[in-house]
Amino acid sequence: MFRLFTPAVFLFAPAALAADETPADFSEVSDDIVAVAENAAPGIEFKNVNIETENGVDIYEFQGVGPDGKHIEIDVTEFAVLEEVEIEIDLSEAPDAVKKALAETAPGFEPRYSEFSVRESGQYVYEFEG
Repeated sequence: MFRLFTPAVFLFAPAALAADETPADFSEVSDDIVAVAENAAPGIEFKNVNIETENGVDIYEFQGVGPDGKHIEIDVTEFAVLEEVEIEIDLSEAPDAVKKALAETAPGFEPRYSEFSVRESGQYVYEFEG
């Protein structure tokens, strides 16, 4: 019997903006950082960009909407390194193992917003807000 195990992290977060996250103007972002974001999400028109500082490193958070109307966020470091791709999902789109773990971890929890992300390390993360 062969089993494929994909580790996933579950995060429960309030729907508030991080304290150190500030809106930025696209003109403030270097072309190489913008290019990384555009290459990570071809065809997506980014509506806004925020800058958040994590461990002394500026992270540019590009936000847009995909063709299906769902939120997409591309995080790029100040060194033009892709850090994370976050995509809004419906809870029904999450793998059964994720839904089961969510039900066991937080019985009765009804997320208002769910997203799937892939981090630079290759780690898959499911986040639920509610």
